[in-house]
Amino acid sequence: MDAAAKKALIKKLAVAANFHRNYAAEGRAWFVDRLIRKMEAEIPTPGDAAITSRATDVVTKSNAVVKAKQDYAIGVKLGSSLAKIQSRRRIEILYGIIASNPTLIEPANQDMLLWIARRRLRGVTRMDFFVNRNSQGYFRYVDRCPSAQGIWRLNTDAQPFWEPLGGSKNPPPGIYHFLLKRPASGDPDHVRAIAKVFTAKASACDGNLVDCGLACGAVLLDTLVEAKDAPKLLKKVDSRGPKSLGIHSATRETPESMILDTGAEGLFERVPALVGDLQVGDHAYIFNHPLYKVFKPNGSWTGEHSLVYGCGDRGVRSRKGIFFGGHGKEGTVYDFYDDFLAELQTQLHRSFRIAAIFLNSKENGTPAPSLSDSTTRTKPDGTVVALELHQFDVGFRYRNFQKAPTKANSKPEISETGFAIAYSPTENLFAITKPRKIIEIISAGNLLESISFERLGPNPGGTAQFEPTDWKILYQDRSTNAAKHYELFTRVKGKLTFKPLTIDELFESPFAKPNPTKEEILTTRPRTDASAAYLSFLRTNGAM
Repeated sequence: MDAAAKKALIKKLAVAANFHRNYAAEGRAWFVDRLIRKMEAEIPTPGDAAITSRATDVVTKSNAVVKAKQDYAIGVKLGSSLAKIQSRRRIEILYGIIASNPTLIEPANQDMLLWIARRRLRGVTRMDFFVNRNSQGYFRYVDRCPSAQGIWRLNTDAQPFWEPLGGSKNPPPGIYHFLLKRPASGDPDHVRAIAKVFTAKASACDGNLVDCGLACGAVLLDTLVEAKDAPKLLKKVDSRGPKSLGIHSATRETPESMILDTGAEGLFERVPALVGDLQVGDHAYIFNHPLYKVFKPNGSWTGEHSLVYGCGDRGVRSRKGIFFGGHGKEGTVYDFYDDFLAELQTQLHRSFRIAAIFLNSKENGTPAPSLSDSTTRTKPDGTVVALELHQFDVGFRYRNFQKAPTKANSKPEISETGFAIAYSPTENLFAITKPRKIIEIISAGNLLESISFERLGPNPGGTAQFEPTDWKILYQDRSTNAAKHYELFTRVKGKLTFKPLTIDELFESPFAKPNPTKEEILTTRPRTDASAAYLSFLRTNGAM
């Protein structure tokens, strides 16, 4: 079907009269377009007449099914004030599932349609109203409890049911963080163990202390409780091995986990999808800019594991686009990046101030370091290079972009005193070190968590080599692992000026992709398979 014919068919079928009254115009157009694309992907490809007939039939039947099934309920109760939000989500979820697998509108398959719909709605409900807001006390980040010393853990009510594995907050892939504890006899109480995870605690140190990946993993696990006979289904999943039914950090699993179980009885699927085809309840990982790792190598906002709350106008750069929610962060990608940008901008301006002081000291002799020393560094290839160490006990100020301006203070600032630099003349590199004192650098014996600058181009020697615009922040591209450089300094009419990061630069690659050269992203979602064998498995084992 050519573009003109497709546009005409979408216009004809996507009218409000053909859909539930609460399904937005952008959703209706997407639904018809998605049906057409699915049919065009069939082999052999149907003709235009067949596509028109079949799409019309699906639209008509979907309208009837959605109206009949729109009041499906889940086991998580909410107040009446949220009924309107949940009602719209129910509608959007049903249409999203049908667009991906139109066979589910058939009467024989509608129990599966509702099984998937309940799981999606439960996941979004848990993320929106339990994980968020963090102030409710269900989930927090580990830094809220200093005595936890950076170790993830579950709340005190859940601890008798779950065994923590992988003590570090940044474990290697394949570490399962929380597996079921095994009673002396019989099976674990699977449903109760999962329910205990969603227990609010007034004290941060008594509550769940996890990152966004584990919070998302807990939510995905909880969706299985929507089974018709949850104890039966959960026992079946647990029988596949001790690492199957667990609270797995999203995207850190191995094939032994239920999330990556690709066998005939798997309950999830991790598949590539176009961003515009995401559905309510889909998991997606939204990247921060890779510069964030330079400033906060162990920070919580490298990215955000999130679920789709609503599809909006299905745009990514739009303020009214797809709406996501993760552990403590909710909004469109634009909203996420607005927050990310403020923190990054603050860190960049701090680096700008410090680097400018150091380079001016090298170029013009002021200010002079308070203390200087030398040491060596061994590179990965075994080469030993000389390092100059310089300590500056001077005060400096930089913009706080995270604080809203006021009439009295249009440009909020942060004040600090002191910093240290490690400079490698032979490598054309210098680093703003985490320690502010030379004695601390030498004691640490490394330059971990430093902010590195590299001089590009031929070195002219002398003081000219310290022209700031020749020095760029060094960071690593997340897709290729190649070294990249951020231009922090520019000159405007000869004046050295800070070059801010733009939101467009954040949008260069906002999602985790299976293939960096394609527009598809990875999403984790409930498995949708209307084959007789899979439907039989689900019905036999208590799912529906």
